[in-house]
Amino acid sequence: MMRKYGIWLALFACIAAVVWAGTLEDNGSADGSSTVRSNALRQGSMSRTQEPARSQGSSSAAATVPLSRIESALAPREAISKLRHDPFSAVSFAPPPPPPLPPPAPSAPPLRFKYQGQLREGNTPVVFLDNNGQMLIVREGDTVAGQYKVLRITDNAMQFEYLPLAQQQTLTFGR
Repeated sequence: MMRKYGIWLALFACIAAVVWAGTLEDNGSADGSSTVRSNALRQGSMSRTQEPARSQGSSSAAATVPLSRIESALAPREAISKLRHDPFSAVSFAPPPPPPLPPPAPSAPPLRFKYQGQLREGNTPVVFLDNNGQMLIVREGDTVAGQYKVLRITDNAMQFEYLPLAQQQTLTFGR
C-alpha cells in the first residue's frame, strides 16, 4: 500500500516539475527579468545605450538588461538556423567543368571573288574578277572592294591582303 502511494507521489512531483518548468519558459526566469526583456522588446524606439525600465515586481539591479544583451541572446538561434541545410539536396563530387576557352583570334573572311579571265598589257598582268555580279578589272597594287589589296599576280594565282587584319589570302586559278 505504501508503495502505491509512493508511485502516485512521484508521478505528481514529476507533473508539478514539468508545469513549473513550463512557466519558467513562458516567463523567462524566476527572477522576473523576463518582464524586463518583454518590455524592452516592445519598446522598439529605445536606443542601444538606454537601459530598459525596471520591472515592477523586481527592484534588484539584475532586473535591468540592456537591449544589446537581449539581441545577443537571440543571435545564436539565428546563427544555428543559418547553418542548417537541406539534407536531401543533391551533392556532386564531380570536378567543376573547365573554364571556357578564349575566343579564337579574328581571321579574314573567305575571298568572295571568282576568277573570270586574264590578259597581259605588256609585262603587266590584268585579271578579270566577278564580285557578286560586278565585273572588276584588277592589276597589282590595286585596292579591291575597299578591303583587299592585290599584292601579286602570277599565271596560276593572285595574292591578296585583307587590310583590316593585315592577313594574306590566295585565290588560285588554273590554265
